[in-house]
Amino acid sequence: MFKKFSDSAKNLKDTRVLCTAAVFTALYVVLDMLQIPITPQSRISLTFLPMAVCGWLFGPVPALIVGALGDTVGFLIHPTGTYFPGFCITAILAGLIFGFCLYKRDTHKIIWWIILSKTLVSVFLNILLNTYWLSILYEKAYFVYMITRIVKNIITLPLEIALIFIVITFISRHGIRKIV
Repeated sequence: MFKKFSDSAKNLKDTRVLCTAAVFTALYVVLDMLQIPITPQSRISLTFLPMAVCGWLFGPVPALIVGALGDTVGFLIHPTGTYFPGFCITAILAGLIFGFCLYKRDTHKIIWWIILSKTLVSVFLNILLNTYWLSILYEKAYFVYMITRIVKNIITLPLEIALIFIVITFISRHGIRKIV
């Protein structure tokens, strides 16, 4: 685990990795602006895609940086409500999970790692941690937000897993991973 972290940190010395991570950060910001609101505190977003692909290509360190910068810059460019640093922590942890689960994985068995990583992100970060942040931010009971967040994440989880798999398979088949 520490080896993956240190290997991915070494990737930051490569200019191509930094430029690609910057593109993933910009993509995160754009996708954050294209979110679909479900309730005032719940929305559907595709911001997980740049973090997952960055984690797969470069590891946990660049992916957590994409999560942190994407969340912060996304809020500065297109604010939706008040800024709360807890959501930035969630984005950082999501980048870490995607990086640890997907980095240097064989593309033939990647579907199982995608299922694991996205399930961990959905359950522990989207449902549990983000619900906690919302209860702090809006000073309402934890379980007030829990039900809608569970339903939303159960519905979107298979779609999000499929999207990550399709994008990673596309990148892998077209040799883009070798270029970067």
